[in-house]
Amino acid sequence: MGAAKVSFDQLPGADIALMRNPSTGKFDIQWDSTNNVLFDDTQEHAVISAILEYKGQYWGDATGTRGSYLYSVKDDRKTSPSRMQGFVLDALQPLLDTGRILPPTGQTQPTVTATRVRPGRIDIAVTYSTPQGGVVTARTALKY
Repeated sequence: MGAAKVSFDQLPGADIALMRNPSTGKFDIQWDSTNNVLFDDTQEHAVISAILEYKGQYWGDATGTRGSYLYSVKDDRKTSPSRMQGFVLDALQPLLDTGRILPPTGQTQPTVTATRVRPGRIDIAVTYSTPQGGVVTARTALKY
């Protein structure tokens, strides 16, 4: 007899829980022992997907505001970290506007760092708060 499936609206949490494979750095969805998708309240999936999706090209976004312009960076040596930080903040604005994420306490916006690790790789870290009061730092790497 298989594990019982539960409908998504009965699961706790507001966003899909992610896990990162430590050997590859790639993200995957977390599953529980009964093969149900895990949800959490970190909003990490919403933040990472907003950063990595091409601005205005997500099929389910009728407004054209979801995503970032990071895809337009072809040569990280010609694009400043502050410009990349601006792309990330722009991508996060719809999440801020809807209250899915908040600036950390005492800040006016999420904290974004873009660090050039080597030619062709930028590490991005975003620190924000959740409506539940948690502080989260979501990290992703861009490779060109």
